[in-house]
Amino acid sequence: MALSFLRISSAYIWVDTQYYSWQAKLTCDDTLCAERSETKLGSILKYIAPFNAFRYNSKSTNLAEHGLHPRITHAAVNMPMLFGPLALVWYGSMIQDMHDTIIGRRRKHHVDPNYSFTETACQWTILSGLLVLSCAPHQEPRFILPSIVPLMFLYGRKVVEGGEVESDTDSVATQPKQSKVALSLLAFWITFNLILYMFFGW
Repeated sequence: MALSFLRISSAYIWVDTQYYSWQAKLTCDDTLCAERSETKLGSILKYIAPFNAFRYNSKSTNLAEHGLHPRITHAAVNMPMLFGPLALVWYGSMIQDMHDTIIGRRRKHHVDPNYSFTETACQWTILSGLLVLSCAPHQEPRFILPSIVPLMFLYGRKVVEGGEVESDTDSVATQPKQSKVALSLLAFWITFNLILYMFFGW
């Protein structure tokens, strides 16, 4: 997976570098082009989008005109505001996973290595994106919108159905309770989205 990531990232960086280097050459004179060509590494780094985004957003002076926020804005405000119960379920799941790891307990669905890998990849996608974006002092909700894909994959069904069923015996005994929880979560999710739709998109 890491090798595939490096290959795709390198291809995007190479295309960006070629395109914007060509655009820059069209707008500079001979002296300026000569100066730019002397710093080969600097010219390459200039077109690496993640590097530039991090460098720009890590400086408070650059972001003063956009607005400065506490580092916990994404985690404390933007995640719950954008994703509602999905964010809350994810926080609960992360706490449960840390608890299980500390005491050495494995949940049943971790027995399947394929599911475990997929779940772990989605978890780390959400967590790494949240941590990296929280390093910047300017934090807009739209920055973490891509988290909706792994969140929906991991917890969309759980929110709608009211949680996971551990066994056939439990499913019979707890079916009424599961149904009430599912209806409550679904009603909360629909109401939450309608309210935010009217507030932000009306």
